[in-house]
Amino acid sequence: MIGKRSISILVATLLAALSFGTIMSTNDMGYSRDESFYFSNAEIYQEWFDQLDSKKAFERGEILRIWRRNYEHPPLVKVLMGGFWRTFGTIERNVRVHPPTSKRPGGVTLTVQGLAPSHPFSKGTTVSVLGPQAIDQVAGDPRRNLGTGKVIKRGPRTATVEFKTSDPAGIIQRCNTLYHAGPEYMRGCTVRRDGPLREGTAMRLVGPFFTALLIFAMVLFGWHQLHPVVGITAPLLFLTSPRWFYHAHLAAFDMPVTAMIFLIAAAFWMSLERPKWAWATGVLWGIGLLTKHNALFLPIPFIAFWLLTHRREVSLKSKSMSRVQMTLTAIACLAVLILGLRQPIWGFLLALIVALTLTRTRIRFPRIPLAFLVMPPIGLGMLFVFWPKLWVDPFVAIEAYLNFHLDHEHYLQYYMGQILEVPPFPAEYPFVVTALTVPVLTLVVCLFGGLDLFRPGVRHSIQALRKTPRKPLTAINAHLFRLGTFLAFLTLFPVVLIAVPSTPVFGGVKHWMTGMPFFCILGGWGIWRLSIISVQLLALPSDHLRKQMSILAAIILSIAVLIPATLATANSIPVGNTYYNELAGGISGAADKKLTRIYWGYASKQALDQLNTRLSPRATVWLHDTTPTAFNMYKREGRVRSDLNLLGTGHVFARNCRDGSVGCGIANVLDKADAALFEEQKFFGAAQLHLQRAFNAPGPSWAWRADGVPMISLYEKTPAPTKKPSVDGPK
Repeated sequence: MIGKRSISILVATLLAALSFGTIMSTNDMGYSRDESFYFSNAEIYQEWFDQLDSKKAFERGEILRIWRRNYEHPPLVKVLMGGFWRTFGTIERNVRVHPPTSKRPGGVTLTVQGLAPSHPFSKGTTVSVLGPQAIDQVAGDPRRNLGTGKVIKRGPRTATVEFKTSDPAGIIQRCNTLYHAGPEYMRGCTVRRDGPLREGTAMRLVGPFFTALLIFAMVLFGWHQLHPVVGITAPLLFLTSPRWFYHAHLAAFDMPVTAMIFLIAAAFWMSLERPKWAWATGVLWGIGLLTKHNALFLPIPFIAFWLLTHRREVSLKSKSMSRVQMTLTAIACLAVLILGLRQPIWGFLLALIVALTLTRTRIRFPRIPLAFLVMPPIGLGMLFVFWPKLWVDPFVAIEAYLNFHLDHEHYLQYYMGQILEVPPFPAEYPFVVTALTVPVLTLVVCLFGGLDLFRPGVRHSIQALRKTPRKPLTAINAHLFRLGTFLAFLTLFPVVLIAVPSTPVFGGVKHWMTGMPFFCILGGWGIWRLSIISVQLLALPSDHLRKQMSILAAIILSIAVLIPATLATANSIPVGNTYYNELAGGISGAADKKLTRIYWGYASKQALDQLNTRLSPRATVWLHDTTPTAFNMYKREGRVRSDLNLLGTGHVFARNCRDGSVGCGIANVLDKADAALFEEQKFFGAAQLHLQRAFNAPGPSWAWRADGVPMISLYEKTPAPTKKPSVDGPK
């Protein structure tokens, strides 16, 4: 016999594997700005691991050289990215061919260019030698194969490969003479360290890996804490929300920290009944701290939940005070609050501590959970032990880390016609955006599930306030109310935190995505409860029949909720963070409502074929929001021509001129460009005028649209006719 726990683990494993496979099969999305920063740092971090067998790795200078890069984020995700890249990535680099020598008369030698110390071309490595890649070929086209070679020498930035061939003159002619970068070819001859994935896709493994971990945990938590239907439907609700599904693909921190926060919360919940889980909570919190700074805030909802559910055990005792003492206390608290205006939350907490101290107030707390005692030493200890940056000047490093996020730069968002660039931001922003970006039926079942979990406890509390006779809550209802409170705290905490007017909102839904798995658990419960209620209306004669019909109703209702969400997710795969639901009127309705269409620069991927086929040899391209590192990754993967030059990128459009317009100085930049990619946003309208004037063009020569709404546009000064290349090279 297979036990119930074994069945739940099997289902969790299957759903986790399904999520991993689905994400990997839909991972051909453009590289975002943030990802590109992490790409380069993930590679550099690997250099440190190559030195672990020497003392140099632990020298102050070497630690600072490597680990102070991207210090604003902990290292775990970037280390995993680098490890996945070196293990699974297909790493292909350009070469220069040299004729045979007296020492090696039976072939040619190849100088591999564009290497870094962490690139896996060590001496003795067998590599594939490839011919030029034509414009209509993919990088892995077997017609490019010339044979295999071996690395015989490795330098910091280059490597030498020995390639034995019976026709060295032909290889030299094909690689050095016949190939000219331009409209016919993506790149010349290369060598390749073979792997199953593209370089960027290998680094992106962190997204599907942590998503699968999250799905596994959601199944088990929903299954055992509420009902098996909840365990199955809740993770599916999460996966079929287009924006969350988009973030599941990325080489970024948002999905990993979302998974870790759910794991930490689940372990903490278990520790309230089984104290041994407190140790797991501490370890998981340490991993969370090594993932992203969001985990630092997690004790706040834990403590709030603990105090609320044990509020009857909390008491205050203070000695009487004279009027002078009361006045001095009030002045001290006011002074602290004024000093804390820059950070109101911390100012309020400090004022509260001052007030309690001066009034000599004693607070009697309920029994403190073991998790609260073990989380700080274990979690913070792991942060300092496993982040080498903190080994050097730890207090200075921690201060810089925290200050970066407390004083984070604000990037533009567009909200109901408002350009959100500097605080204060609208407090309703995260609530409204959530309502417009989560599939409607998912919203309905999640809200219903939350209300249903609260219903018995709220009714009991109202009866207590009215002092009417009431029955005590049953053990099941008490458990459901307590669990509902816990899920509500963790759902709302990140949303409320973003609703604080001074909190940056530039990342949109990803900033409060950490609360959405808990929201989906409520949704799973909503589906199950709606199924039970619908069956109760049928007045069936037996409990057994009612139970079977409830399962059938849950299946039907789940299909009804999940199919529209799945279709919406499938349709939004190329540009997942552009999705808006029916309440917004879809993408076109959101554009009419003057909401942010797209951001992060990843839509440039949709224009790569246009750049490859339309631009002249060695053309210069100005990219609106795509970073040089992302553009270089496309080149390394053979997806954009290697001869194209990147003029510049960044948020030059966002800089205000003295006359109040946007895009000051862009004309000087674009004078040197042959083409430009522009991400369509209403708040960049003035900058678009600068672009059109610089190119003397009333509009783009090409545009990519989603639901009829322009997302990325190509401007050209001298459009060139398309040439069809030969895959065998020029004659």
